Amino acid sequence: MIEQERAVYRRGYENGYKAGVRASSHAAVRWTPDGYEMRCSLCREWWPLDADHWQPRHGMRRCLSCQRAYKAAKMAGYREDAAVREARLERSRLAYRIDAPRQRARLRAWRAANREKVAEYNRRYRERHAERLRAKTRAYYAECRPVILAKKRAAYAGEVA
Repeated sequence: MIEQERAVYRRGYENGYKAGVRASSHAAVRWTPDGYEMRCSLCREWWPLDADHWQPRHGMRRCLSCQRAYKAAKMAGYREDAAVREARLERSRLAYRIDAPRQRARLRAWRAANREKVAEYNRRYRERHAERLRAKTRAYYAECRPVILAKKRAAYAGEVA
């Protein structure tokens, strides 16, 4: 009976705001001796109405801690979504292609201006990774031995390889 009356009263408006189905415009706010408090719609806790618990720029439905948890979950969903991840990687690749020549020139200029720092870094790296570098050199020599020996024979004979 009530639905029929509503249909008659709101003829032509089947759903949504115009059909009378809408959320309450009243926020859950109450007064206490300490001041105004507002209820979070997610955790259902009452929190003081101040900047420590609410951020109006994110809306006044969720308290600050629930808003942070919501945003973390949303960002985790973006990171896990393959389509979003691929779009982000494509944007990164495009930005790199656009900016790469300028970055390379900037790094070359820095290296030229800081030769001592680069040399010191390289020396420390070789000290820290000496065994791994030796193994890498041995593996390269074992793989390319015939070519290396041919170049040595050509250099000894006075030919340019």
